[in-house]
Amino acid sequence: MQAIIYICTCNSQANLEINFMGTKENALFFEPYNLNGLQVSNRIVMAPMTRSRADNPAHTATELTALYYSQRATAGLIIAGGTFISPEAVGVINVPAIYSKEQVEGWKLTTDAVHKNR
Repeated sequence: MQAIIYICTCNSQANLEINFMGTKENALFFEPYNLNGLQVSNRIVMAPMTRSRADNPAHTATELTALYYSQRATAGLIIAGGTFISPEAVGVINVPAIYSKEQVEGWKLTTDAVHKNR
């Protein structure tokens, strides 16, 4: 399966041409979109990335994590970054995890900041 996306910014709004399995569709890049029942504000999707913004031994998301994601809150859809689900899964430093109550509370800083800024 292959999708080819062309973006043309030759007029005041960016046009998006999608060529998916031989079918072409033209759409405005910044228009709202219904993604199988999920209404998003535009066609911008932030891919999942692991951000090293939890500089603490508890691997808790911090204000820096919240700032990073809130700065990108206007993306149509943010797919959350990779995170550790158990102490045994920790493979690199400074990545926020989500296996303790303290870590869940840390992530609430991020979700609250994103919802406030979208």
